[in-house]
Amino acid sequence: MKQLRSALICHAGDELNEVGLAQWMESFSELKLIIRIHEPRSRLWRRLRREYKRVGAIRMLDILAFRVVHTLKSRRAIANWKTKTIERLRRDYPSSPSPFIVDVPNANDPVAVAALDRESIDFAIARCKQLLNPRVFELPKHGVFVLHPGICPDYRNAHGGFWAIAQGDDA
Repeated sequence: MKQLRSALICHAGDELNEVGLAQWMESFSELKLIIRIHEPRSRLWRRLRREYKRVGAIRMLDILAFRVVHTLKSRRAIANWKTKTIERLRRDYPSSPSPFIVDVPNANDPVAVAALDRESIDFAIARCKQLLNPRVFELPKHGVFVLHPGICPDYRNAHGGFWAIAQGDDA
């Protein structure tokens, strides 16, 4: 039986995705491509301005305060958890993926789209903070699966899962 050809779209430097998720994908598919996003700082500022317009000053201060406190309080615990999780994933899925890696400033970059097309990808998993253009979704034969911890669009941002739990929303 022919193995599915897969691609991973993720942010550069995120070991849980670049290593852990990649090795898990390699366990049941042929990981042919990793599209690594190196976002310029200007995108972060645009994202913050857009969020500010969407939620207002008070909620934006709440979001920023949460991130600061969470980072200061949990940095070591999170780093330990990530290290243990990556070690477990390496142990449970010991393959050594050697996919073609494309470094781009955003997931919709023409270089990323061309790589998806060239590699004849069957499916892709996206773990990124960017909305994907329809062309990116259309190229893989069986589509792109976007993994997000929150309930979209109600709970956006990196801490969407936290806010869903805090609100008692398990929909």
